[in-house]
Formats: sequence, structure tokens, C-alpha cells
Amino acid sequence: MSKLELTVAGPRGLQVPVNLTVYKKQQRVRIQVMTHDVTREEAQQIQAMVAQAAQLEVLGGSDPASEAIVHETLANHAREHAEQEQQARLAAQSGQQQPR
Repeated sequence: MSKLELTVAGPRGLQVPVNLTVYKKQQRVRIQVMTHDVTREEAQQIQAMVAQAAQLEVLGGSDPASEAIVHETLANHAREHAEQEQQARLAAQSGQQQPR
């Protein structure tokens, strides 16, 4: 397996990070857009552009349902992390207000 990390010109002047993972044994390449700053359609266009530049044939992609699970999981994790940070700040503040 080999992994290439690229930055390509994307929509709206964005520089978009893209990973190309080459699975030699399986004779497959995974093209993965590594940002949520582009829409699904834009990500698909970027993947098609990278595939064309690398002379690869696109056989399939992820479906919206599985992507929704990933997005929901990431959002839940971010929300939990923010709540933990807020609790830590409140605990630190209450500890500072106590007389010593």
C-alpha cells in the first residue's frame, strides 16, 4: 500500500487536500477528499479530476447514507468534546473562586 497526499485547486479558490491510497495487491486506488469545506458534488468533481489526471477509471463511490453516518458521528464527537471543554472551564473557574 502507498499513500500520496495532494493539494488540488478546488471550487471557489479553495485548496483542497486529497489522499490517494494505492492498494497494489487489490489493484485499486482510493481517492479521498479530506475536507468538509466542499459539497458532495464538488468532492465528486475533484475525485473525477484527480482520477482523470492519474488516468484511473472510477468504479464506484461512497453512498449518501454511509456518508451521513460518518457526518453524524463526527458532529456528535465534536459536540461531546465541546461539552467536555466547557465543563473543564467551569470547573477551573469555580476552583479559582474558592478562597485559599
